[in-house]
Amino acid sequence: MASFKSDYQAPDLPASLSALAPQNQAPSTLTPLTSSRVVHSSDLLERSGHWGKAELELAASLKDSLPEAVSQAMREPFSARALILLLPLVRNQDPEAFQSPALATATGPELLREILRLRPLVENLPLTLHMPLMDLCLPALRQLSPNQYHHFEAQIMVIIEEDQGISLFEYTLLKILRLRLRSTFVRQTPVQAHIYNLKPILPEALCLIAALAYFEEKDPDRLQAAFEQGTRQLSLTGIPYPLPSREACSLVEVDRSLDLLARAVPGLKKNILYACASTVMHDRVLGQEESELLR
Repeated sequence: MASFKSDYQAPDLPASLSALAPQNQAPSTLTPLTSSRVVHSSDLLERSGHWGKAELELAASLKDSLPEAVSQAMREPFSARALILLLPLVRNQDPEAFQSPALATATGPELLREILRLRPLVENLPLTLHMPLMDLCLPALRQLSPNQYHHFEAQIMVIIEEDQGISLFEYTLLKILRLRLRSTFVRQTPVQAHIYNLKPILPEALCLIAALAYFEEKDPDRLQAAFEQGTRQLSLTGIPYPLPSREACSLVEVDRSLDLLARAVPGLKKNILYACASTVMHDRVLGQEESELLR
């Protein structure tokens, strides 16, 4: 059974691209962050899903700040695959992973050479830019053939499963790629929003909120406080909900919960998003790991 790697560590990431711009500097000046940024929950929720002028300017500055070889690679379907496969390899910080027989077999010699060519460039990128880089690769990846896409997804799984665990970043990467790309290559029945009230999906919503609380907090009192702050957004009676056990909030359960919550109507989804954001930002600081899981 897959589980989050307990030793996964990464610098903090702001709530949106606009927060990557340092305070008192123009948005076009891109400076990597290596520590947490204070983010107000109302700001995150108001900006969630919305791209304003600052975000667009910063996205353009991100493209301009990338090495030319990376900019070219993200526009080519073959090289974009190499960039995406590089991201979990670089995040794992295991040099031996690049010599893995499983990686060589999964990628083949040409793609492996492209991975190794781009490796030093991606290793020098701040971790805060890994998710935006993935987003920039999506248009090129949509040019793959269905067979190429299925092979690509299998290659990602080989890399993720090589170390017998799945990190938060790997889970988020895989989930977003499937959400953004599968509809291009796989005929799917659209998800019907037919859940109109919280009651039938309350256990799944509590699972999600508890998983965020467990991931963020180790101290029992702070853990309980984070969970209660999130669930107050959902409480219909004012009576506190009990905190689910850690075992009940495994990655498998979180994934199952997300699939079911996708069937909720937009207004209900928004309430659950408020609850999730309130949980991870009970200390008014949004870190990279929490931001990646919120995605």
